[in-house]
Amino acid sequence: MIMRLKAFWRIHMPCNLNFNECRLGPNYPTPIYTCREQLLRLLDTSSNTVINPIVLATWSFLNFTPTQVIPSGGNVGLTLASSIGTDITLGVGDTIILKSGTYRINYASNGIIPSNGALSLAVYQNGVLLADSIATVNGSVGSNVNIAGDSVITVPTQGVMLTIRNNNSVSETINSGNVFITRIN
Repeated sequence: MIMRLKAFWRIHMPCNLNFNECRLGPNYPTPIYTCREQLLRLLDTSSNTVINPIVLATWSFLNFTPTQVIPSGGNVGLTLASSIGTDITLGVGDTIILKSGTYRINYASNGIIPSNGALSLAVYQNGVLLADSIATVNGSVGSNVNIAGDSVITVPTQGVMLTIRNNNSVSETINSGNVFITRIN
């Protein structure tokens, strides 16, 4: 009986063409059969072959221009530090150009609390505020503070232009910072 179950299992399990050697057992809720000696037979007889997609890494790491005073609604100055892929590029006027896809945007900065007691940055997509990207830190005027924000966006086929902006009603001094953008789909 056990031999029949093993034979049935091997014939009816989808095949993983990446050969990552997942093993059958209680720790794998959805195991994928990977024995190489039966690969061709499975491909010829199975209509449920699983091929894991090849996902090319695409990311960019950008630095904030050191010690900059940003007017209310102004863009944070950026320089490209490192990147992989061509889906994320630095455009004119401190803009970030994204091709279609889904991206995660993380930014972190160090700045000085301005006269209204709050330091605030946000990501704008084609000039429109991404509400979930707003980061605000309250504190004593003149205090040096860290601030960080995070957002996930889906970009339509024509692509978009992103900016990191001063989301405050007064000018802000940013000492340093960075943006890390990763394509996740």
